[in-house]
Amino acid sequence: MKIVVCGSGSFLQEMDGIKEKLEKWGHRVVIPIHLDRKAREKARPTYIKIKKTIGMRHFQEIARPSTDAILVANYAKNGIEGYIGANTFAEIALAWYFHKKIYILHRPTQEYLKDELETWEPTILDAKLEALK
Repeated sequence: MKIVVCGSGSFLQEMDGIKEKLEKWGHRVVIPIHLDRKAREKARPTYIKIKKTIGMRHFQEIARPSTDAILVANYAKNGIEGYIGANTFAEIALAWYFHKKIYILHRPTQEYLKDELETWEPTILDAKLEALK
């Protein structure tokens, strides 16, 4: 299965580990392009241009006919367990629109996401990545 991993840029190290495990289990895996510190330190218009290009590439990966599913790597961030940020939420919506299977690693706790997530019927893995073996 081809899986596109989505999540906050704060979780890129964790996504590397997820990619490694999933590939061992025979999956093809795409993770977001790492936006290094130097890019973040550039002038705001340059940073936004880089972020836009990287985001568009990731959206295109989700939309590809060869992509079967997305996996949301949503760890604790800013005191919020199972954090899902704005960009990741957009990626989930895109996956739903293109009829991709949606897996979420940790149960989201943000109440304002509840209705849409229930509508989109993701599979919550409750930290059990092994369910994708």
